[in-house]
Amino acid sequence: MPAPAEQLDIPTKAKRAAAARVYCFDFTREPELIAGETLDTPTVPAVSGLTIGSPSVLAAAFDGVQAGKGVKVQVSGGTAGTVYEVECRCTTSGGATLVSVFKLSVE
Repeated sequence: MPAPAEQLDIPTKAKRAAAARVYCFDFTREPELIAGETLDTPTVPAVSGLTIGSPSVLAAAFDGVQAGKGVKVQVSGGTAGTVYEVECRCTTSGGATLVSVFKLSVE
């Protein structure tokens, strides 16, 4: 019998429906960054019901994540009582594509 697939621990973050907040995707533990590659070209796809700003690689430490090791993006909107999934894809200087996801619970 094959072993069960490894389950990903997807963090949940919260916001009020009327709030516009900046969130951070943490890529610190990715092997490519540990090996010295850098983050390049982040994208955060549209999520129905949310307004997603332009993502950027951290130029300074933010939310406990070192500069260059994460991506920040502003998120607003949403319907109270709804949980959304927000995803960030980021290529690295070595050509890898990294993906980070969080759930956003709107209150």
